[in-house]
Amino acid sequence: MQVSIPDKRAPGELPVPPWYAILAGDDAQKYVLIQGVTRLSRAEFLATGQARIRAAPERHAAFIYIHGYSNSFDDAARRTAQMAVDLDIGALPVFYSWPSKGTFAGYEFDENSAEWTQAHLQAFLADFAEHSSATDIYIIAHSMGNHPMTVALANLLEKRPGLLPLFKQVVLAAPDINADVFRDQIAPPLRQPQAPRHPVRVRERQGHARFLQLCRLGQDRRHPRPRRRDPRHGTRRCLRRHHELHGP
Repeated sequence: MQVSIPDKRAPGELPVPPWYAILAGDDAQKYVLIQGVTRLSRAEFLATGQARIRAAPERHAAFIYIHGYSNSFDDAARRTAQMAVDLDIGALPVFYSWPSKGTFAGYEFDENSAEWTQAHLQAFLADFAEHSSATDIYIIAHSMGNHPMTVALANLLEKRPGLLPLFKQVVLAAPDINADVFRDQIAPPLRQPQAPRHPVRVRERQGHARFLQLCRLGQDRRHPRPRRRDPRHGTRRCLRRHHELHGP
């Protein structure tokens, strides 16, 4: 998947064509645009990702983005490409997209879909960790996407503890998860005993451009249940400038 990113754009911004821009909606200098999509088999996807990670000059790294509710596949792809440019951490951009209804009125539908996708996400994370050649994997989840991600990752590491060193950092942006449940039930399996660290929790108002700002786990005790509101930000799988995006 190829996504173009305008050069003149503030970090964190995701300019997309408005619905009425029939004639000017394909301006790549103004909007984040999907330029092409290629369907890959599982084997082709893993081989492509492995080749790109191995070709990296400095380190074998990847970040995986899991979108929140009310996000389409295209929304997720655009957001992943935008983050790949703005974060600039030298990691292969990848996204996992689950079947969101893509509308603000579809919260209940998306909630059921997010629960349904847990087993599939767990299988994908296991597959990617085992076969991508990445030695440094970073996970970024937004809003409702945090629920299947945390459950899938915790279950995976319980069954496959040997994979734990590959997952270097977990970022939870505007997580739709109870803070106490996260602290007591989800976070412990994600910590490496030899180098304990706090997963990152980012409140929604901090914005996507600051995904990697470290926040102490559970520091916002005034709001144990984050708001069930998901801004129109999406993401699914990606690569670098005029990015190629990879999704399951």
